[in-house]
Amino acid sequence: MKILFITQLLPSPADTGGKIKTLETLKLLSKKHDIHLVCFTSDKKDLINVKNIKKICKEAKIFVWPLTTARYQKIKKHVLRNFFTSLPFTVYRYSCPEAKNYINSLLEEDNFDIIWIDHTNIAQYLPNRKKKNQLWILDEHNIEFQAKWRLAKNESAIPFKIFFSIEALKLFFYERRIVPLFDYWFAISNKDRERLIKLRANLISLLLYRFHLIQNLCINGRKIILIFFLLVSCLGGQTVME
Repeated sequence: MKILFITQLLPSPADTGGKIKTLETLKLLSKKHDIHLVCFTSDKKDLINVKNIKKICKEAKIFVWPLTTARYQKIKKHVLRNFFTSLPFTVYRYSCPEAKNYINSLLEEDNFDIIWIDHTNIAQYLPNRKKKNQLWILDEHNIEFQAKWRLAKNESAIPFKIFFSIEALKLFFYERRIVPLFDYWFAISNKDRERLIKLRANLISLLLYRFHLIQNLCINGRKIILIFFLLVSCLGGQTVME
């Protein structure tokens, strides 16, 4: 099958937990499927690592987008500009017009069996309409509104507490809106799974810690084999699907 895999950051080098998870998922999916990767980097120097990704993915398109790093000199201006809008800054900072145009053109020209969204804020790149027999999957690393709410609760500086509180509220409504769009959503803990069910996810798969091969899925009566490698605990956790 052909998979359009869209993620936040170029997963090479795999120097963070999120990048490691993304890279291992790509490696395992690429054994049975053709992967077209779209992702971002804040520094042109990172493009030297694209050669490692092209060993895994059939195609890879990386956009240099400075807002993806907190070190960007103009980030405060963007935070202020975005503050009075309904769009979460977590989403805004990955809103690259060039990437949007590229993905839209790609989806018009090619037929992908699966659009795999890695991180909630990348869901902004979904097309307006789903093609027949196409599967949309969201592989979430965190429930973002809860992560921001925890930051707000633990923050002592009033300006940051206000910012994180408003960001958490924006993310809550954003995630509640986008969850039902997906056919499958992968959660990383039992608590996240339960909260996602409350957000009306169609099907939640539990992810814990180590890779494990699971099942066949059926799309509109047509059986296709999807190679999903889910993280289960080293102690023998089980994959849970409803």
